[in-house]
Amino acid sequence: MKATSMIESLHPGNFALVMATGIISIALGAIDQATLSSFFAIFAVISWFTLIALCMLRAALYHKAILIDLTSPRMVFSYFT
Repeated sequence: MKATSMIESLHPGNFALVMATGIISIALGAIDQATLSSFFAIFAVISWFTLIALCMLRAALYHKAILIDLTSPRMVFSYFT
């Protein structure tokens, strides 16, 4: 799969990775696992910035794909993650 088509087909639900990683980080912090908690927190932040950059690139280059997602009942709720 080409890189451009990967950006065009970027699923908005990928932000669930950031949410889940953040939850794991908070849980590890609650049980006094500071090192692991920090690792997951840093991973979540890096993932979030990466996904934001990819989504902005997708919006700039493939805005029609986003409009299709927003009008698809199967995809639109993925934007709530």
